[in-house]
Amino acid sequence: MAQQLFNRLNAVYTDAPWRTIAARPKDWPKNSTGTRIADVKTLVVHETAGWSGRRNGEEMFEGEYLPGKGRHKGLTTQLYIAGDGTVMLGMELPRKSAHANFVNGWALGCETGHGWGNFKHTAHIGPWTTTDETLVDDPDNPGKKKPGPTNGNLIPLRAKPSNHWIALSGDGTLESEADDDLPGLKFYIRVKDFPGEIVLGTWTTGRYVGPWRQQLRVPEMVFNEHQYRSWALLARYVAEQHLLPRNFSLYPWKNRSGGFGDAGTGHHGMLDDAGRFAQIVLADEGLSRSPQTFGLPAGTVLTEAALQATYPGGNRPFEPAVKPVPATPTTPAKPGKPAVPRRNAHWTALFNVFRGFHAHGYSGDPNLGDDHDCPGPMFDWHRFAREVWDWWWWPFDLDAAAPETAAAARPYSLASRDGNTPLKEYFWGTPAATVQGRARPGLHGASGSPRTFELPQTARVYAMANGELVAARFPAEGAGASLAFVLVRHELYHRLDERPPAPTATPPVFANRIDYNIPPTTVYSLYIHLGRPPGMRFDRVVPENPEWLNRVLARKKECEVGTAFRTSARGAAIPLSHWDGRPPGAGDRPSLLSGWFADNAALGPFLERLRTGMVAVAPQEPNTLPIRVLLGDYLGHAGPIGGGRRGVRVEVFSTTALPDFTAVDTTTTTRGWTPPAGAAAPVVRYASEWARTPTGAEATALQASGADLALVNWWREIQPATLNPRLPADAHLDFNGVVHHYDPLSFLPWINQRTWRSEWPKYRATDPAGIPAAPRPR
Repeated sequence: MAQQLFNRLNAVYTDAPWRTIAARPKDWPKNSTGTRIADVKTLVVHETAGWSGRRNGEEMFEGEYLPGKGRHKGLTTQLYIAGDGTVMLGMELPRKSAHANFVNGWALGCETGHGWGNFKHTAHIGPWTTTDETLVDDPDNPGKKKPGPTNGNLIPLRAKPSNHWIALSGDGTLESEADDDLPGLKFYIRVKDFPGEIVLGTWTTGRYVGPWRQQLRVPEMVFNEHQYRSWALLARYVAEQHLLPRNFSLYPWKNRSGGFGDAGTGHHGMLDDAGRFAQIVLADEGLSRSPQTFGLPAGTVLTEAALQATYPGGNRPFEPAVKPVPATPTTPAKPGKPAVPRRNAHWTALFNVFRGFHAHGYSGDPNLGDDHDCPGPMFDWHRFAREVWDWWWWPFDLDAAAPETAAAARPYSLASRDGNTPLKEYFWGTPAATVQGRARPGLHGASGSPRTFELPQTARVYAMANGELVAARFPAEGAGASLAFVLVRHELYHRLDERPPAPTATPPVFANRIDYNIPPTTVYSLYIHLGRPPGMRFDRVVPENPEWLNRVLARKKECEVGTAFRTSARGAAIPLSHWDGRPPGAGDRPSLLSGWFADNAALGPFLERLRTGMVAVAPQEPNTLPIRVLLGDYLGHAGPIGGGRRGVRVEVFSTTALPDFTAVDTTTTTRGWTPPAGAAAPVVRYASEWARTPTGAEATALQASGADLALVNWWREIQPATLNPRLPADAHLDFNGVVHHYDPLSFLPWINQRTWRSEWPKYRATDPAGIPAAPRPR
């Protein structure tokens, strides 16, 4: 069911560790390691709290699954994502491993190469530290050391040369803003102990403001772009291959018990948080339909009040008491007796029903109290979820109470978001009629491509779906209609599995499921009339920028300092065997250095064209990293649409017509959007207005709107880039601009209903009304 998704994952994937381990099954740990999981319910997100190189993953698998190199207990995940984005398989899926305590019987797990943290009981492997690590003699163990009385205290910034990080720029200090490579971030590499590879680490400085779950000490490593892209590929594949819903908790970064951090920064433990517990349950498709899971009678309609009332009753100490772990919440100790770790039976029971993705620290260890904060406060769940979800979102928000006032920025698009920012979606809660109410005639009149929407000044425009940037333009805003635009290419999975339903088969076959063995259809989305955000920069990361642009600028800066370092004396001293090491995978990925040089050369001209207001086509050269636009990325503000109004024009088109739409061809008649009267969901074939030079009445109308006619025909500047051989044939745009156009107001409901009907059976939940038309609102 997921061959197409595996083909994409395979570009960054290697099963070499598993091939070594599979050849020696008699050497596996003598427990349940390697037995098959009958029903996979979850994929658990982990992080290693160690070095992020590929070798770290290999040693982890070898040490746990084979004798002689480690604990040999199977206490690790089936998968590992290295710092360069390589997805490594150590135990065949869906074979069992012991990675997440009581959920192991139904959970797959993946470690992420990442070097946090900077508190007591954490690894302290950064280039600097602000945590006291003083050890003293242990009187109970002669010749041994133990943490001293000041161990774990906050201290001034202190270098840790023993960790062998090398700064790519400057002297590596973190004390002033001038030391930063990016706002609040600095790049380091490490070569020691990593034959054939160079590990890149991005570490926070004192100017970092998020995203994170809570404020942390300096420095902390951030998860990088390669890892998030690989996590999305892995999650999308596992979701279809093992029938997991693409389901994320409303607060996926919470921990069963308190996480690491300083007092007052919020440890986010769930054992006593009845309010968040109720919100999490009510936002989940399966949990919200399972009152008996929480001790309530079957058929009870769950409410926030009922859940908050029942939650404290699940909180109790362990019986019998076990040795407490310092990071675990405890019951108050009686005089002369140790404190006892606690559990909440309702929180534990939640995982018997939950299906989807969650963190290791989220489920925790209610059986032994051996909780730890994993994957930690730096993992960006908002980024992860948006890149995994396949549904489309409305491109703007409206405040029903103040329709002429710009809605507040979506909190996930702000760097300052934290552990109190819920993970929400932005389609199902807004009726199409509300969006329809903002539709206005566009620059090309009644037959112009749909849709143009009038919006309040400073309203923000967002990407409707995940995809790759094709081209963009941001000329300086003038008095007339803006012709700034962003064009994005998307892969649309929509064809249904033709097998007859067999829900009791192994594996089950559900009706209305999208077949991910069938290649996707290429669809394009266009956002035009964008306003150039005040404060927008093309040379540095700033909060005012579109999110995709800031990711490009961060990559450009990394490449600049990386290539400069390579030509320095320090870089020249590193053996070529490190610089030339290419990561595994079917995608023929470049080495770290080759990628730096390729992107540094390609992104410079791209950014310069953007800066000067010209059409900038996304780089297509070998070894360059495609520019990703994520679902919900902030793209720009509402710009001038003519007549003194502001808004955005949103188009959706493809080279081949999608099913379920009424097909019409107007290329020889009106040459525009003129579907037959009454057609509920038309798709109309004609040449795009942006592929022709306006003349006559069209030119007069455009001039009246203040549009610059020289900027109208940009199609032939971007069309050659769509002919790239790495792209499927249906991504190749016609030279004359002839494509199939859809009304976004009918396209979004169509694809979302199809995608949701495909997702719903994977929840294994029942609903009296049958298959719902939309997910439960958050």
